[in-house]
Amino acid sequence: GRMASLYELAVKWDLIILEDDAYFWLQYPDGPEHVPGLQLRPGFLSLDVDGRVIRVDTLSKLLGPGFRLGWLAGPPALAHKFALYTAGTSIGANMLSQVMIQQLLTKWGRQGFEAFVAQLQQRYARQAAVAEAAAARHLAGLAEWQPAVAGMFLWLKMTAPGADSRKLIEASSAEGVMVIPGHLISVPHLEAAARARQQQQQQQRCNAAALAAAAQYEGAAQQQLQAE
Repeated sequence: GRMASLYELAVKWDLIILEDDAYFWLQYPDGPEHVPGLQLRPGFLSLDVDGRVIRVDTLSKLLGPGFRLGWLAGPPALAHKFALYTAGTSIGANMLSQVMIQQLLTKWGRQGFEAFVAQLQQRYARQAAVAEAAAARHLAGLAEWQPAVAGMFLWLKMTAPGADSRKLIEASSAEGVMVIPGHLISVPHLEAAARARQQQQQQQRCNAAALAAAAQYEGAAQQQLQAE
């Protein structure tokens, strides 16, 4: 499949794969009546045989974004480096959130957790079906899409000549429907945003260096005046 082909390319070019799968738990390939529960489609980590996949999971789309909790799985050497980095930057995840989640999962057990995941999958599967039906009713001939089988979003590609996604976004917003322009999460856009942040950081460092040099010069000048 496509995933295996991508992994083979990573092996060929000796690349590390960072698998950030925030919507992993929200799978519903067969609709709301036959959700998979915990029998989920595996990711790149299941293919990894030479320690080149780092998988990042989160509770933000499963139990709630406010917990600010996630976890990492991958080669022990890389995981150890990440643990050291985390300890040096944020001193680890929120302790209160960790205790709350540990107590919740202990109380649920595997059976209770799977029941929760299944009802969440059913909810999003129903919402996806409603969104797809609305698209078929209002956007036929104007856009194309693939049925959603996981996650929270329905991806649309505007195909009508002269179609303006901005008008769709404005009209949808007025009806309480959120539409996000695809270019905001395209690779070129993300690369440009990263370059802009890097330039801003460099500018800040330059400004800080200039201020430090100016302060040193001013201090030296004052000392010279006092000496005279």
